Amino acid sequence: EKTEEELFLSLVAIYEGCGLFTKFKISKATFAAFLTEIRRRYMDVPYHNFRHAVDVTQTVYCFLTQMGLSSVLSSTETLALLTAALCHDVQHPGYNNAFLVTAHAPLAVMYSDKAVLENFHSAVAFAVLGRPRTNIFSNLSRKQYQATRQAMIHMILATDMTCHFGMVESFKKLLNQHLSSVTAAPRRGRGK
Repeated sequence: EKTEEELFLSLVAIYEGCGLFTKFKISKATFAAFLTEIRRRYMDVPYHNFRHAVDVTQTVYCFLTQMGLSSVLSSTETLALLTAALCHDVQHPGYNNAFLVTAHAPLAVMYSDKAVLENFHSAVAFAVLGRPRTNIFSNLSRKQYQATRQAMIHMILATDMTCHFGMVESFKKLLNQHLSSVTAAPRRGRGK
């Protein structure tokens, strides 16, 4: 099992591997402060903890590098994707949305029973990013920041399990359309 220091170094290597420090002029000191604050805000719950967040971020990095996803995403989208993966469960209390809604928990009331935890995780992430010492987005242009923020919010909200089956169905339709177009395409250049 990796130590906290090894987890931090893995995240540095991921952002470095995607060229994000150079592209967005993110200082290592700001990134370290950001990671430290995000880590501090992850609760020590059995599953939705910092180790889980690093695991998800590393999985996303593998999709980017090993499956070619990086070739279809912009640098801004990559920054949003990796940061959303890291922050998607930040400050998770260890209870699910259904429990919080049924219990009339303050978070459920605050977010009107809709994607309660996901809205909360997004709000916490941007509270951390809103502090100068931890703002890894400080050198983004206004347009880049808005695009990154909207993408992160969308990605984090998409982790709400009530969205899961609809997204799986949409993915299946896209996959079937792609497979149909590939199999219907004429084959060229095959030997005569």
